[in-house]
Amino acid sequence: MESPEYLLQKMDPGVVMLDREGRIRQLNPAARRLLQRDHPTLEGRSVVELHPEPSRRKIAWLLQEAASGDVPVPVTMTINTPERPLLLSISRLEDAGGPGMAGFCLLLYDYRGLHALPPVPVETERRLAKLPVLLQGGTALLDPAEVVHLQAEGHYARLFTARESFLCPLSLAQLERRLEPQQFLRIHRRHFIAIAHAARLERQDGRPWVVMATFPATRLPIGRSRAPAVAARLGG
Repeated sequence: MESPEYLLQKMDPGVVMLDREGRIRQLNPAARRLLQRDHPTLEGRSVVELHPEPSRRKIAWLLQEAASGDVPVPVTMTINTPERPLLLSISRLEDAGGPGMAGFCLLLYDYRGLHALPPVPVETERRLAKLPVLLQGGTALLDPAEVVHLQAEGHYARLFTARESFLCPLSLAQLERRLEPQQFLRIHRRHFIAIAHAARLERQDGRPWVVMATFPATRLPIGRSRAPAVAARLGG
């Protein structure tokens, strides 16, 4: 079996240099091949505009997170394009003369080439102290204790509190790995709940449901394969 180091050496990542507004300044041949198929002119264009509509909010969120300077490591995310899935990693660039931001460096990996790499151990992923949610003016941070349940919404997740909902740029699978398992429970392939907010269990037409403490109350289906685990945690 080829080592991860050898597989990475064989990969040719796309490298894109962006200005402070996220416009393309320079890019290497690999990035040009990945991006130029539908966009003959790249230099000077916003990198957000180069991606399909469903991915644009993700790219904008990546730029916001990298620009904040609060993240000491590159911000990474997977998006799907019509041709291929891409792994994006973006870092903030500093001015040589001081702490000001000069722009961004964006790395693009064809995700199909990463399938041969061994999976990253779950233990290396940090627990989330706050949950990023997309608002009209940018990104807000939500306390996990406020979340009643989470629902898959394409490559995003929708977070529900007792009275409102928010769109999160992370997938349900990512959230399941990075939220405290003592506090949250996957009950269905599309639903993930905060155990503290589970109000009661019901059965209708032979199918189990959990009723959550939202207003009005929300009934969520329990997947058949997950029913034993839910019963063990909730006493059903």
